[in-house]
Amino acid sequence: MSKQRWFDRNGYELHEGDTIRNIYNGKEELVYACHPDGNPDNETLGINASNEAFLKLHPEWPREIYPFTNFASKLNKNCQPELSFYEKVV
Repeated sequence: MSKQRWFDRNGYELHEGDTIRNIYNGKEELVYACHPDGNPDNETLGINASNEAFLKLHPEWPREIYPFTNFASKLNKNCQPELSFYEKVV
């Protein structure tokens, strides 16, 4: 299994279940595990892309996730992808 490691702008490693905050608008997001290419052996992390009101009305529908690969803007000093406009809520 290949699991991509992700870090916030302060160097904290992110994990499924963590909460992150957008530094520009203050919005907090829960971190989810996802498989954007459909391969269960390639796991990465992301944030919610689903409409919560719709999911409450249709619980049989799966949650959609925006993978962090959509947001990574640079590599940190260890050459790991970094989300430069998110910080982990600790």
